[in-house]
Amino acid sequence: MEAFLGAFGLIFLMEMGDKSQLVIMALAARYHWRQVALGLVLAAAATHGLAVLVGGVLGTLIPLIYVKTLAALAFLGFALWTLWSNQDDEAEDKPNGGLSRWPALAIAAAFFVCEFGDKTQLATVAAVARTGQPFQTWLGAVLGMLLADVLGIGLGRLLRRIPQWIITWVSSSVFAVCGWSTLVEAWEWPFSWLVVGLAFLLLVCFVVTRRHRQSESIASS
Repeated sequence: MEAFLGAFGLIFLMEMGDKSQLVIMALAARYHWRQVALGLVLAAAATHGLAVLVGGVLGTLIPLIYVKTLAALAFLGFALWTLWSNQDDEAEDKPNGGLSRWPALAIAAAFFVCEFGDKTQLATVAAVARTGQPFQTWLGAVLGMLLADVLGIGLGRLLRRIPQWIITWVSSSVFAVCGWSTLVEAWEWPFSWLVVGLAFLLLVCFVVTRRHRQSESIASS
């Protein structure tokens, strides 16, 4: 029980305000909450399961810089997906709109890659090494992450009252900022690159979103 409670409290506190919680919040503002929740459960179980089973072996085989680069590219790819997605935002009002497995699996895969090598996964590896209780540690870590990110889903649901084009811009911007900042951190680029890159990405997300909104307005008129 001590291993379970320790992992639960540790991961919950580390996840609060973390970039992955912001990602979940952005996803919940755009996609059906059941798809996001299912993707979250799958990703959390797989992420911490890998941490428990492998125990950091992959960290010695694959340099951390490449792990972070992969996560950064996943964030940037998800930003593009958000900008150009043809996801039906009224799916929640349809009987089977939110029951498709593929969006949930796509969300789970993206979230898993983003979490790979993150501090919460590394903390789980350290907790297993300290307690020697893999199952209790895994269960506590998964539930801790789920509780923190369910709060993110709730906040994301509240954001659905905001106009859709703003949600699209904010969501894509969150992914772009996380991706670029992770890339700059991994390769230790100058701080000026971080600032210029973030400004450029935010502008691109805004322009693309506004153009898409204008084209929809013209088509509907």
